[in-house]
Amino acid sequence: MIFSKLDLFSSPFSFNTGNYQMKRGTLFGTITSFGVLITTLLYFIYIMQQYVTNQIDPVFRSQSLINHNLIETPLSSNLVGFRFELDTYSYQQQIFQNKTYFVYLAFFEYISSDANLFIPLNVIDCTDLNLQGFKCLDFSNVQNYTLLLNTNQNLKSTIQIMTYGCLDIDKLKTYVPDNCASQAEIDKMVNGINSIMRLKLYTSQYNTASQRREVNYRNAYVYTVANQQIVTQLKTQNQNTSIKQGLIVQQESTFFSPIQYTQQDQNIDRQYALQQIGAGGYSLVILILDVIIQNIQIQYPTLPQILALVSGIFTLLMLIGTFGRIVSQNSINKDFFILFLKYIYQDNYLQILKANKYFFKENQEIEINQDKIIIEDQTPKRELKDIDHEKEQQNQQKVSVPLFYNKQKTALEFQQFNNITNQENIENLLFLQSNTKTTNNTIPQDLNEESVFNQDIQNKQNSKNNEFQEPKSTIQVSQIIQQQDQQKLTLHRSLSQKINLKQSTTNKVKEKCILEYRDKNALESEKEYEKIMKNLEAIQDSNSFSKIQKNLTKIKKQMQDSKAYQVQKVDYQIKKDLNIFNFIKDTILIKKAIMMLLTKDQLAALHLVGCSSGFLELNLSSINCNINQYVQSKNLSYYEIQTAIIQSEQFQNNFIYEFLSKCSSDEANLNKIDKRIISSIKKCHKF
Repeated sequence: MIFSKLDLFSSPFSFNTGNYQMKRGTLFGTITSFGVLITTLLYFIYIMQQYVTNQIDPVFRSQSLINHNLIETPLSSNLVGFRFELDTYSYQQQIFQNKTYFVYLAFFEYISSDANLFIPLNVIDCTDLNLQGFKCLDFSNVQNYTLLLNTNQNLKSTIQIMTYGCLDIDKLKTYVPDNCASQAEIDKMVNGINSIMRLKLYTSQYNTASQRREVNYRNAYVYTVANQQIVTQLKTQNQNTSIKQGLIVQQESTFFSPIQYTQQDQNIDRQYALQQIGAGGYSLVILILDVIIQNIQIQYPTLPQILALVSGIFTLLMLIGTFGRIVSQNSINKDFFILFLKYIYQDNYLQILKANKYFFKENQEIEINQDKIIIEDQTPKRELKDIDHEKEQQNQQKVSVPLFYNKQKTALEFQQFNNITNQENIENLLFLQSNTKTTNNTIPQDLNEESVFNQDIQNKQNSKNNEFQEPKSTIQVSQIIQQQDQQKLTLHRSLSQKINLKQSTTNKVKEKCILEYRDKNALESEKEYEKIMKNLEAIQDSNSFSKIQKNLTKIKKQMQDSKAYQVQKVDYQIKKDLNIFNFIKDTILIKKAIMMLLTKDQLAALHLVGCSSGFLELNLSSINCNINQYVQSKNLSYYEIQTAIIQSEQFQNNFIYEFLSKCSSDEANLNKIDKRIISSIKKCHKF
């Protein structure tokens, strides 16, 4: 496992954002990406074209250093070219063709601590096209030497070029050529205003543009006077050039050559030089190496460096892609916003669908009557007032008490019985008024007949009480009492029959009202749950979801215009739930809940719960799939059934309909969880 930590190509784990994509893309991001890629590709082509045509400047470093060690330059015939020039080249050819004016001598001097060599060199015509018409030196007799300088070991070598008149004689020039011009002609030519001793000095340098070593010549001019000897010292600065080239692996090449010349002129009297030094020429040129050396390093870019340039431009353009990232992040936030509305705030989601008419079956949705079920009382309110007023009058009516005890007792018992009967009638009437929907004309009629009957009895009693005002005999009183008892018994039987008839009628009305109430309640429940199924179809509609995605900015603006705090609350909840710490906290709470609900053995047994191999053979995406067939054919476990329901939207809809049908039945035995669910559904869908 420790070796896996050293894997440079390890892949981090991340969730996909829909459509099996690890990253969320947007149209704006796609356009920006194409723009960045096309621009980078064009820049890459441009850079490669410049690289192939060598238009990219290499890394060039140059440094001048004083070197006391060995410095040397190989000797070649084209190292230096020289000639005496007049006004024009054609004119001097014409003059020099007839007579000899000048004689050139050259020497190679080698000085060391052990030896001092002064070797003459042959002067020849230059063969190099760049030195056409010039004289060059033949170094064939000094092939083992180089032009060098080593101050630490006191070694150096020089090249000396002397220009004499044709008639001059000294220690070095011991002969006079034929056909010499006169001294006056030679002096006149030396003293000419445009007469110079011209030297072409060899230089070599590396051209970074052409990637080639180019040879050029620097010019040095020595102005002469007939009575003076001009001593010119030319110090040559060598260069040490290093070139690195290659696409990936670079190769290094080096070369040494003169690059810079420093000229110093000094005048000496010719006669004095001839007498004291023994050399009386018109010009003496000494070529010597300088102690300063130039180190030049040239490194061409490699292909990775070129790609790094392109990568730099790509990185710069990726700053524009920051806006694309912002748009992509906003797109993810929009999807989370819709997700929270769709599965948490479904009421707001359905209101959005309805307000913007995004669901194509919106017009077919069944509207639910939000009014409560009210059983209208068709009993006239006037009759209720009359009955209450009559009862009040009966309660307030005073009974005339006779002089005899038995008469008083009989009258009181009759009045009490009458009051009880009236009280029962009123209570029964109020029950019918509060529980029945249809008008029942029978009950008020019975009530009216009974009221009239009671009124007749009361009138008779009042008349008898009037008769009791005069004294009666004992026999008469006894007869009256017997008559009253008989009337009381008859009245009691009649009232009992009427009350029984009234109660049976009332029970029938009650049963009829209850049946009608149940029918109406069941019908409205069916409408409610039909609307819930329509709402579920609207929530699951992918076209509606896509339309909300496209127009979410406008929808959020509409929500903010109406209720801005709702949008703020949803955004706050999204940020809160996407916080990894809140997510871990919720996970811990879920684990705690499971541990508290399950027993120890149940919790341990959860590690063995899973799906069988036959579960993978189920085609849950099929339209004709049936959970019951799967249960019978595959013998699915409870966990597999629940997993299939979670994975199949069709199964979810079927069982949602089954649950709502169960809740719509009056005889349904709902447990606490069922009641919680159905109450939450009704609250969410406003029932």
